[in-house]
Amino acid sequence: MSRIIKLFVDAHIFDGFPQGTVTFLSGLYSELIKDSRFQLYVGSNDKAVTERFLGSTNFIHINYHTHSKLKRLLYVIPKVLKENKIDFAHFQYISPVSKPCKYIVTIHDLLFLDFPKSFPLTYRIKNALLFYFSAKKADLITTVSEYSRNAIHRHFNIKMSQIAITPNAVMKKTELAEPVSNLQNKKFILFVSRIEPRKNQALLIKAWKNLGLCEQGIDLVLVGSMGIDDNEFQCQIEGLSVFENDHFHWLSGVSEKKLIWLYQNCTLFVFPSSAEGFGIPPLEAALYGAKVICSNTTAMNEFGFFGTFQFDPNNLDEFQQALTNGLEDDFNHEQVITAITRKYNWGKVASNFGNLIYNNWK
Repeated sequence: MSRIIKLFVDAHIFDGFPQGTVTFLSGLYSELIKDSRFQLYVGSNDKAVTERFLGSTNFIHINYHTHSKLKRLLYVIPKVLKENKIDFAHFQYISPVSKPCKYIVTIHDLLFLDFPKSFPLTYRIKNALLFYFSAKKADLITTVSEYSRNAIHRHFNIKMSQIAITPNAVMKKTELAEPVSNLQNKKFILFVSRIEPRKNQALLIKAWKNLGLCEQGIDLVLVGSMGIDDNEFQCQIEGLSVFENDHFHWLSGVSEKKLIWLYQNCTLFVFPSSAEGFGIPPLEAALYGAKVICSNTTAMNEFGFFGTFQFDPNNLDEFQQALTNGLEDDFNHEQVITAITRKYNWGKVASNFGNLIYNNWK
């Protein structure tokens, strides 16, 4: 085929708060934008923000002029696809009802079906239907891990051969780190992720208290905004003593420069989440030189390079032992970083994704 493929990506997520899908889209398309086989069209509400995420102006920006999900999916995007004669359109989880071109749908996870008690009923019902019909309508289905690939196969009865893995990747930024002033010259355990029951922030606080780490001069730092209300998390915070509360830090809206500093300066990075479709934070933390202990469940079971620094987050005793060992044992940074960069590299991921589209073009 001689002509360039017109590829549209729905990037409305760039207009919201940072999350895994933002990292996925910005990482993937900041590399794919360099591929001469494609002309990239990007839909969002803010061109300048989109340019910062992609690190380039080499794309055609489609301004949605609306923040309504319904209008975007029902009217705005289908019109854009028709008017620009788009060949492929890429969506995260949910695609429009009408289909004027080939659709790529990335479903990052179906955790709400595997762990229903961790999600509200209305969320489960709505997204089960929307994700299912979007997947059935898609010409290409991608996901970020073998765990999520199996979940899509089980829940939606889609052949494994029809689901491609396009994983997340991580990269070390070159910008200077910015210190968090009240944590300088302190030892601290770090956890980065939204506050949700499955993320196990409550378990981490409990273990930190049980082990008396506060009395040992080790603070606890949680970075992340509230995602889904977690009563156990609130109970653990309310149960902190005055002394413990002085050494507990819950930070939200942390800048990228400060996050890098936290990764670089934490005594131990802990990721006790019980359920992830992928799990970016422990990889990022390791890349910046942090000693990491990480869950071994769901998609994180694929992070075997952490070796003995993985644990079962559903077992409090095992988790507390992992915390103790993590603080004391040596961590093979070089080996872990090599394994991460070899497998989770945006250049490699984008190249494979581009080939997937190109080979499915007729």
